[in-house]
Amino acid sequence: MLVLCIGDLHIPSKAIKLPEAFKKPLSPGKLHHVISTGNLTNLATHDMLRDLASNNLLGVAGEFDDLEFPSKLVENLGGIRVGITHGHRVIPRGNIDALAALTRRWDVDILVVGGMPEFAIHQIDGRFIICPGSATGIAMPPYTAARPSFAVLDLQLDRFGVYHYSVDDSGALSVNKESYLLHEEEEEDKEGQLAEGEERMLEDEEDDDDDEANL
Repeated sequence: MLVLCIGDLHIPSKAIKLPEAFKKPLSPGKLHHVISTGNLTNLATHDMLRDLASNNLLGVAGEFDDLEFPSKLVENLGGIRVGITHGHRVIPRGNIDALAALTRRWDVDILVVGGMPEFAIHQIDGRFIICPGSATGIAMPPYTAARPSFAVLDLQLDRFGVYHYSVDDSGALSVNKESYLLHEEEEEDKEGQLAEGEERMLEDEEDDDDDEANL
């Protein structure tokens, strides 16, 4: 399942349009869902994103949106729980500990958050926080301007891939891919518990052997 994560466009208030290099990857018919992290700021941008995935637009409101979006969403996408929020209500903005607390409170596997101009991904306690950045690269105090970027998630039950699209100063498109396992921390915990159980069994067997030797 391919899910576009995009936001903080601020068109036309702070940016005129999306970079030309984004036109081809952001063409209709490729995506199953579009996640908007907010600050679309106008209906035309909303409609453009909606049409990329046959009306499957999941959007939240940024602090500059007049569009009627909720402040948060939690969706089940292909068996993966995904939380969405713009993040301007997180204080201080972008604080990873506060965002990690949201992943636990909402019980989501992935939290997609806006409000920061640079792409970032963090893994904490088996859960993931993904910021697609600003698709127009505008400055968002206290953050300065960054390369325009968005992300596409390839969700596959127990794992997912992240395609990070960005445009450099010359207007050239760059695409990087990373892959992650979901619930990896939980599996490690289970393996640790099994190992501890095996150790206890070995200790019990050693005790039994000692008892037999003393008979």
